[in-house]
Amino acid sequence: MTSKLRVGVIGRGKWGKRIVETLQTKTQHCECTWTADSHSQFGTYFLNPIGDTHPADFVVIATPYSTHAQLMRKCCEQGLPFIVEKPAAPIWELKKLHDDFPVTRPFLCNHTLLFNPAVETMVKFAQGFIHQGTPIELRGEHGGLGPVRIDCNALLDYGSHGIALALWLSGAKRVQALRLYCGEQNESVAVQGVPLYGAQNFIFEARFEHLKVQLRIGNNYPKKRLLYTIEYDIGQGAPITHRFREFPERELLSYIGSDLIEVPFTAIDPLTNVLDTFARVVKGEVKTDARFGWNLPLETMRVLETCNELLRAAPHSDSMN
Repeated sequence: MTSKLRVGVIGRGKWGKRIVETLQTKTQHCECTWTADSHSQFGTYFLNPIGDTHPADFVVIATPYSTHAQLMRKCCEQGLPFIVEKPAAPIWELKKLHDDFPVTRPFLCNHTLLFNPAVETMVKFAQGFIHQGTPIELRGEHGGLGPVRIDCNALLDYGSHGIALALWLSGAKRVQALRLYCGEQNESVAVQGVPLYGAQNFIFEARFEHLKVQLRIGNNYPKKRLLYTIEYDIGQGAPITHRFREFPERELLSYIGSDLIEVPFTAIDPLTNVLDTFARVVKGEVKTDARFGWNLPLETMRVLETCNELLRAAPHSDSMN
């Protein structure tokens, strides 16, 4: 077995600790060799190149959202591959980074959902059909997963997963239509000047190219909930529907029309898959795809920033029409 890549983890909060634990106990291609936080060691990795004091083959940035852009810039300046936690950074900062570093080493925003083995399985399965299994509808519920990040709202924190998935599946470059609701689905009122921070529930409806999307996002669920349904047009007969969940247990159910079909599926921890896949990219063993690089984080944040502008500017439901 080849040697494991050295990984530095910047961020010692709840998610940073989980990343370190995963690197220490689950990954096959990489391991954690050092950690830092954004307070006591903040000056160290800005005054000195990361590689001088903290040798690493790549870095995982798991600090608060507001610190991401500065740390991403440092990695880009040093040509150091990195994974940054979602949400990546405000759109204006991402654009500046993209303009300053149009070609960089491997870079990935950790939209873990894109590396969920259920998602990878269903995409490969659909590609075997006519039209390569065009996705036509995505429905998701994502919430109850713990406190919202201190400098985010629930939409930024949780919504980036589903929106990135919709963009990736559809190959879209722009959202074509968008509506945003706050509260429960049976409420007929659109955004009404709710606060930008906190544990609100959001309902996000959009169209990306041919893909219709509805996401229920929030932290007001009594239990952890991650449930997604993706419907594919296979060009003939009934569509294929895939439904997968992570809580209470990982599972994938697939149907052609109303008939349950068996699709081989191995439940692997998505975070482990993210880290090992990125390590293999850094090694040059696998090629990058649309999940990597600037485009997907840019478009995901563009949609999220549009939603936040609606929240800031919408005193009544007419603003959504």
